[in-house]
Amino acid sequence: MGLLTNGFINLSSDLCTWDPKNPLNINGIHAHCPPQSIDHIMTNMIVTSKSQQCFEDPVVEVKNREKVTLSDHYGVQILLSI
Repeated sequence: MGLLTNGFINLSSDLCTWDPKNPLNINGIHAHCPPQSIDHIMTNMIVTSKSQQCFEDPVVEVKNREKVTLSDHYGVQILLSI
């Protein structure tokens, strides 16, 4: 059984955390895939939360290339109020 069927809630379900337009994915084997949410923060408690993408700005300088993002995933940050 999966987490959702066992009462867990995906706090980051609406966020796109992987995008084929990310410079690190443009030429990869999954470049044809649609943007999707594949990074998750799960809980089995009732909480108030605020979620956001991380690492979406190109900040890493690569020799002989333009700046790229820190990761091929944007990642998820969640602020929890318990």
